[in-house]
Amino acid sequence: MKARARFESSINYPEPGDAFHALFEALAWTASIDDRLKRPNESPELRGTRFARNRVAHQWWNALVVDYPGVTFPLSFPLVFFEHRWKRADDLPPRRRPDDGEGEYRSHLQGKPARHTLAAIERYLLARPELRS
Repeated sequence: MKARARFESSINYPEPGDAFHALFEALAWTASIDDRLKRPNESPELRGTRFARNRVAHQWWNALVVDYPGVTFPLSFPLVFFEHRWKRADDLPPRRRPDDGEGEYRSHLQGKPARHTLAAIERYLLARPELRS
């Protein structure tokens, strides 16, 4: 959760490099927690993230694209200079492991900001009392 907070604070910088390092750390922690939970099926964002991880291993940059949306209306906060978005499932590298979660990836991640995915996963994890230790 601290990694996600570092990512959230870095998205206000004008360059995406620092934000990507923080995002990579947050996604690595997400994968580690997912492994500890023994692959739960309750969170579509977690299942979609697992699908991406199985396609890219530890090379998260192969699952993300940097988008420079400019100012769009209605405004949403925080205002960002760039957005790390999930690539289309069809643009991910070939399978490395058995695919599960492809439907969740397509419906909950692809084309959407990674920060929204991390926020949803954090809400899911905070609702699990066994992880609050």
